[in-house]
Amino acid sequence: HGPGFAACDGVAHAEPVADADAVHALERGAVWITYDPARTAPTTVQALAATRVTDADDLFMSPYPGLDSPISLQAWGHRLALD
Repeated sequence: HGPGFAACDGVAHAEPVADADAVHALERGAVWITYDPARTAPTTVQALAATRVTDADDLFMSPYPGLDSPISLQAWGHRLALD
């Protein structure tokens, strides 16, 4: 993993997060919500950011173009792919 880690204090990143930075945040106990911007409606992204992510401890969200599902949740050693 990289030397830094992604901000994971309830932030919805507008741009993709570097994998190495995300892995380092997961290693520290964070949960990462990713979504494929081509397959996820903007209203869904806004709702997730506003009701599930904003100001939550150890949680962050970012787009992940080319994701194999519209939305995915990652924690260290676990992944849940959602339609």
